[in-house]
Amino acid sequence: MDIGYIYGFDSSLLKSGGAIHVYNLSRQLSNLGHTIHVFEPEATEHCITYPPDKSGVRKLINAVDILYFRIDGYYLSLSHLKCRCLEMNSSKPMVWEINSSAQEMLKTRTSLTKYKGVRGFFQKWARHRQLLSKIRHDEKFRSFHAQKVSCAICVSTALKHYAKGTLNINQNHVIPNGSNPEIFNPNRNSQQDIGYTDNKFKVIYAGDSRWPWQGYDLLKELALYANQQDQDITFLVLDNNPNPKTTNEFANMANFNSIPYEKVPEFILSADACLCLYHDFEWSDYGFHLSPLKLFDYMSCGKPVIGSNIGQIAEIISDNNDGLLTDNQIESIFSKIKLLKENKSVAEAIGKSARTKIISQYNWLNTAKQTADILKSVVAG
Repeated sequence: MDIGYIYGFDSSLLKSGGAIHVYNLSRQLSNLGHTIHVFEPEATEHCITYPPDKSGVRKLINAVDILYFRIDGYYLSLSHLKCRCLEMNSSKPMVWEINSSAQEMLKTRTSLTKYKGVRGFFQKWARHRQLLSKIRHDEKFRSFHAQKVSCAICVSTALKHYAKGTLNINQNHVIPNGSNPEIFNPNRNSQQDIGYTDNKFKVIYAGDSRWPWQGYDLLKELALYANQQDQDITFLVLDNNPNPKTTNEFANMANFNSIPYEKVPEFILSADACLCLYHDFEWSDYGFHLSPLKLFDYMSCGKPVIGSNIGQIAEIISDNNDGLLTDNQIESIFSKIKLLKENKSVAEAIGKSARTKIISQYNWLNTAKQTADILKSVVAG
């Protein structure tokens, strides 16, 4: 099957969750024998590339059996490449891979700007109104073009509700993200030096301190509380914020910024427990809708995960079996860390069950197989 994967960014640079998703999915689809057609600047060996101009769009559409669009938090109506593909396609079936609603822009754009004082209050209000107008326009634009979509593949149950409730796509499926159990493997023969060593109990947090829903505020509270309760605990912080304002805010925090994706397994493997903490999306009509990549990578490394009891995290983790769920109360999170610290056999059993779940279910090969089955059924009519 020839698949036109339309996503609109360079996925060869694994610096974001979107790029990691696209790279792993396209690579596994290629390994299954399918041919992936994409637009430049994608330069990976498993894809056929085309220039993102009218001629390139025409050639790609003519060469493929199906068009597979990535729909994420960016405005679809402002993506010239995706709009050109939607306008020029007249006969090829389309499937949308839905990773977010347009509402995500409301929080990401306002979070990047700090507003101060009375003037800042009105600036924030005006910005909020402007963004709401753009979001409403983009949702209408999505709904209009969704009429020609055969079905949607959603990364979470919440987004399945979005696909049906907002975009009116009746045929939709949920396929979560996954991990690569060969790369994120507790049995790796060689481990690189991560640049930090001590004999303390290490708890890892991976995320982006720019985004308020990623629980960085909880991490700081937790580090402060832990420093008062047990100084034999260290927090390893992998912060994807390209412009972090603070480093090592507390004595028991070791910050590492913008770690390359290929080095992330070494950090996870050096830890004793992992944090997957999020706040709910009060700004979204569908609540917390992410499919957190770090959750699957933690589990693939055979590490016990402490995760927020919301959305897909609560769907993936079987509490006290292959992970621990928390209500985001600092004392509760800390008690779970202490449980793992003081009961090594419990921690090992949870980590082992977590890796078993990744190998059997939540890996990129399974994700690609499920995706391919759906695409083939659409092509077959």
